[in-house]
Amino acid sequence: MAYLNAVPLAENLAADSSSTAVTWPGGALSFMSKATFGGGSVKLEYQLPDASTWVTLATHTAAGITRVEGVPPGPIRVTTVTASAAYAWAILTG
Repeated sequence: MAYLNAVPLAENLAADSSSTAVTWPGGALSFMSKATFGGGSVKLEYQLPDASTWVTLATHTAAGITRVEGVPPGPIRVTTVTASAAYAWAILTG
């Protein structure tokens, strides 16, 4: 089943790396991820207007879904810490 408004953020992302940023249109989102966690994490990050600083919006240490409210328009990405084979999506929820 395909999800309406799903934005793929990571596909088989390696450990200790970051995905290519995508431009988020703004608004609440559901962050979904799965990975081989091995004690690590998968983080959803947002880039601040200074174009160099990334801040964490949500962190998963197991497969899951987290709703994040009030995300402004701008770049988002996924970063892994120890976790590997990460897959992640953002779904516009309002």
